[in-house]
Amino acid sequence: MSNRAALEPTEKQFGGVGNLGQAAAAAVAEQLGMNRGQVQQLWLGRGGKVQSGFVEVLKKYGLSVNPFETERVKQAWFYPPGTVPTLETQAERLQRVLGFEPKWPEAAQNLTYPTGEFGADGICLWPTLPTLGQLWDIEDPRGAGYGKTIATICTMVDDSPEMAPLFNWRTKDADELALPDYVRIVAEVMDILVPLEDQAMAQGYNCLAMPVNLGNWGTKLAYSPRNALWQTLHWNPVGLAIEPVAGLSLGIGTKVLTAYEHQWKDFPGAQYNLKRDGGWSYSLYLGFGDGEFRFGACEARYASGYYGSLYAFPGVPALVV
Repeated sequence: MSNRAALEPTEKQFGGVGNLGQAAAAAVAEQLGMNRGQVQQLWLGRGGKVQSGFVEVLKKYGLSVNPFETERVKQAWFYPPGTVPTLETQAERLQRVLGFEPKWPEAAQNLTYPTGEFGADGICLWPTLPTLGQLWDIEDPRGAGYGKTIATICTMVDDSPEMAPLFNWRTKDADELALPDYVRIVAEVMDILVPLEDQAMAQGYNCLAMPVNLGNWGTKLAYSPRNALWQTLHWNPVGLAIEPVAGLSLGIGTKVLTAYEHQWKDFPGAQYNLKRDGGWSYSLYLGFGDGEFRFGACEARYASGYYGSLYAFPGVPALVV
């Protein structure tokens, strides 16, 4: 099964009337010159099911309608601004926990970035996947070895006196994450991530440094992981949905989780095949509470007011200089 995200609108994704969302109806109405009542007739069939004709209109006109728009809830937990330390501090923490010397473009600290709604919390630092693959002797850390890379960074966090203990709900079997077809980076995210990593490493750096949102989108809403993924991939410039290795690294470098308990972070940049059925319908997350980290999985279709999705801004100029 392809690891391309299900971004094309389908009848199954929209489900019934409750999942249509205002944006889909408005987009069709504007394109076809219809009023809301006319769109409703096109949209609804027996039992409140979305008719195939409505979906075909979306596809025909290339309308960018978020099929997961309604997967959002009121945000329950907040944290104050100013939680991101300097890149030097983040680098020191990464070196102590992961055992490598971070290298990044010094100019990254001076980047400007948007704040407020859908903005960033600050400039953050995390290692490239090939860097960790070489450090830990893991082949293909972006592909077949990706799960092993996640499992290894979890172990490094748990073993470090610098960090709180990590309870890994995803490694009851020590090799669980390393099994084939178990966890993967979303292909559209890989399309963004790989050129950034390759460019950084070609210039002698082993880390990416760019503006990052650590889960508080500034909208007073929390989104399901697949809703967050859809949004970041459709921004202009495109956003980078954070995957779990980067997310765990950000937890090390910023310590935002340990500074503010009950902050749960999900990583929409990767998909998890929890049921081993090829559905890839789960997302991985990291939380902190009662003095310990908790690494686990949640269904990508569920939004929780206690969770926040992480993303970065690769479209900011001069990310790699």
